[in-house]
Amino acid sequence: MQDQDKTKEQLISELNELRRRTAPLIDSHNKISATEDASHDKNCWEMYRELVDCTNSIILRWNSDGKITFINNFGQEFFGFSQDELLGRNVIGTIVPETDHSGKDLVKMIRDIGARPERYVSNQNENMRRGGDRVWISWTNRPIFNENGEVQEILSIGNDHTVLKQVEEELRKAKAGLEERVEERTAKLREAVELLEYRLLERERVEEALRESKQMVAGILSASPVGIGFTSLSRGMLWVNQAWLDLFGFQDEKQVLGQNTAKLYPFQQEFERVGNTLYSALETGKVAETDALMVRTNGEVFYASIRMSPFDPSDLSKGIIAAISDISKHRRLEEDLKEREERYRSLVENSFDGIMLQKGLTIVFANNRLHEILGYEAGELEGKEHWTIYHPDYQKITRQRALARIRGEKTISQYEVKLLRKDGSFFRGEILARAVKVQGESGVQVWIRDISKQRRSEQAQKLLATAVGQATESVIITDTEGNIEYANPAFETITGYSRDEVIGKTPHVLMSGYHDKRFYKDLWATIRRGEAWKGQFVNRRKDGTLYQEDSVISPVRNSSGQIVNFVAVGRDRTLEIELQKQLFWAQKMEAVGTLAGGIAHDFNNLLQVVLGYSEVILQREKKDQQDYPEIHSIYEAGKRGAELVNRLLTFSRKVEPKLRPININQEVIQVQALLARTIPKTIKIDLRLSGDLESAQADPSQLAQILMNLAVNARDAMPDGGVFIIETTNAELDREFCLRHLGAKPGRYALLAVSDSGHGMDKDTLLHIFEPFFTTKEVGKGTGLGLATVYGIVKQHDGYIICYSEPGHGTTFKIYIPVIASAQDSATAADEAPIKGGNETILLVDDDNSVRNWGAHILSDSGYEVRTAANGKEALETYKKEREVISLVILDLIMPEMDGSRCLVEILKIDPKAKVLMASGYPVNWEDETSLTKGAKGFVHKPYDTKQFLATVRAILDTD
Repeated sequence: MQDQDKTKEQLISELNELRRRTAPLIDSHNKISATEDASHDKNCWEMYRELVDCTNSIILRWNSDGKITFINNFGQEFFGFSQDELLGRNVIGTIVPETDHSGKDLVKMIRDIGARPERYVSNQNENMRRGGDRVWISWTNRPIFNENGEVQEILSIGNDHTVLKQVEEELRKAKAGLEERVEERTAKLREAVELLEYRLLERERVEEALRESKQMVAGILSASPVGIGFTSLSRGMLWVNQAWLDLFGFQDEKQVLGQNTAKLYPFQQEFERVGNTLYSALETGKVAETDALMVRTNGEVFYASIRMSPFDPSDLSKGIIAAISDISKHRRLEEDLKEREERYRSLVENSFDGIMLQKGLTIVFANNRLHEILGYEAGELEGKEHWTIYHPDYQKITRQRALARIRGEKTISQYEVKLLRKDGSFFRGEILARAVKVQGESGVQVWIRDISKQRRSEQAQKLLATAVGQATESVIITDTEGNIEYANPAFETITGYSRDEVIGKTPHVLMSGYHDKRFYKDLWATIRRGEAWKGQFVNRRKDGTLYQEDSVISPVRNSSGQIVNFVAVGRDRTLEIELQKQLFWAQKMEAVGTLAGGIAHDFNNLLQVVLGYSEVILQREKKDQQDYPEIHSIYEAGKRGAELVNRLLTFSRKVEPKLRPININQEVIQVQALLARTIPKTIKIDLRLSGDLESAQADPSQLAQILMNLAVNARDAMPDGGVFIIETTNAELDREFCLRHLGAKPGRYALLAVSDSGHGMDKDTLLHIFEPFFTTKEVGKGTGLGLATVYGIVKQHDGYIICYSEPGHGTTFKIYIPVIASAQDSATAADEAPIKGGNETILLVDDDNSVRNWGAHILSDSGYEVRTAANGKEALETYKKEREVISLVILDLIMPEMDGSRCLVEILKIDPKAKVLMASGYPVNWEDETSLTKGAKGFVHKPYDTKQFLATVRAILDTD
């Protein structure tokens, strides 16, 4: 039972018991002499001194000056000083570490102990032993006052708290309750002492000494957290303190006094073992101590530390003082520590990784796994230098880092190395190192993992990822529900969707509506059966254009054979199909030409008869004769027929051109005079001739025929007037262009571009313009052989012709005539100079997907970061979002939704200093401030000449 819970009757009983115990002292005053009284007091003092010396707590008294006046044997042993060395020495600098404020703190502490002793009933201080070792001690401090109520001395009881620091919080809680009980007990004892003083005033000298002794002993015994008891071999337990009662769970000392100590042990064998151990030591005059199993009144067994000292070393029958502490927590901590050590050793020895411990640079421990992966027998690595396990290429760096780590410097702790096996072979490994203490010295603990298989696997995966990433076929991987989990760059290029836009979605984003539900149902049924599906798709790109794709979709299985993914590999056949159409058209034109040539030859023979006979008849007839006009009409019709036959022969390339080196600019100037008389004044003729145009191998008359035929078509397309533009420049057709335009050959060309601002043509009309007898003109206004003749002449010159036209935007014909060999040679030498690229971001805008993809391709190959847009509206949105990073906008002039000229105006509103390069298949005088390209930094023709295009881009980017 705790003191605060005791009843009034119990307290009165304890006071009476105290009176009973002090009664002999009172009687001795009345019956014996002063000498006898002094002898009795001496016996009492010796008993108290024995109690103090046998306890395993530090008992210290020091005066108001901080000087030590008393210390028990345990305290002397603990601090390493003898009593003579300690008495009279200041606690500061002896057992209390000296600081700048220690003197002031000591004075303040003494004053506070006297004023508020409850604050110092229990506190923890850092103290020091002889030699300077620091320890933590839990102190109980009580003031001892003189007659004037001043603090005369301080009584301090201390216990080594260094080991118990780890469980400080639990002890602190227990201590709080103990201090409260100590205070109550002290108050009661003080009342009893004061009563005794009142009755024994006449024995002032003896009473003073006795009072001090009782106060000291009572304080020590009551305040001690250790259970203390006084026992006799014959009479059992004679006295116990409150801590002893609490330790075993007794309510009061009546349950204990006179009882045999055997009941404190859980079984007889333990009682006998402990008794034999302790009493054997006591008989030799030593302080006896041992650990034992003891039992509380509630049956709980606990570990205890027992320390015993005889009251009289010469006679054990006089009694024994025992101090008992509960060390169950200590034992549990020790057992836990031992268990953790075993568990740690098991983890280390059976670890998947190799582990070694270095003391300095020497290996002092290596686990089984490290011996295994390095090919050593168990124990072979211990004692070797740490560099032994590293490849020579890594011995220096591992040594440097190990030394830095030992010195306490910051260094990389996890990195890859090459490890050296005992047989001389090596492998890739990863190490993780940290600084540790090894037997009190600096060392390093290293974890080592063999990652050679992992690196080989990663390399294989990297190669596979690289192959898939650089493949020209699109690759997507979906889960079993069709949700896209991966898409390679080719998929982004082909579809126009970025990877982020499709991840988590299904391939339905590409559906064009071309295939019915049954088509997709059969597809899913096939792949879910675990079979591969092969077929063709007509899909829709992000910009709305359709493309055709050959696709193979295969199931992906895991190690157990379960389908976990589907992978689809697709090849874009749009260009291939387009080229097939061009081939079909070229074959058709070739067949038509062959047929036309054959017909023209026979028809020429018929016309020769008609013209011959009609001319003979006309020579015979006079002009005023009645039949002359009809015969003349037949003759004129025959001549026109002969002209048609000649055009057919030209189309079918049956008329051999007379090729010679010419300057196309000169031929254009000569034709201009003829055109001025042929074309109405409402049509302006605009010549834009290159000053450094290379010479071409051509027939001047046929070149003039081309210009005249195109001029007539342009005139008919501009009935209300307009602009007729003839432009020349040097050009080179590269492999990319020729792959997309069947019949074109790579090389250097003189480009002749003829444009009008007329009503233009739609796509269906463009497919047939070069076919013989195809015309959009009214009956009687065209034969349909003008453009067919132009086509035939270009082919005879081994050139290439292409037409650009849109309704309402006019028409442009681009004719490529090969330059002569000398020009080609010089050009080749000049073209060997590399074209400078860059790393700027360029926005490429074109409604033609093929042109846009090709332009992005050549720009990316030159190092530029490319953004693309399919029209002016989309371009504006992109520019608004990324204007800070976009250095140049390449803008097509003619586009749906918003054309290039309007988009240019809007971009310049956002940033008047924006760099914009205009592009078009139609010749445009972009330098004219009143034109549609006002504010642009330059102009390039389509199809792009690669080197000229890149050079123009670089030149604009380099301008301020």
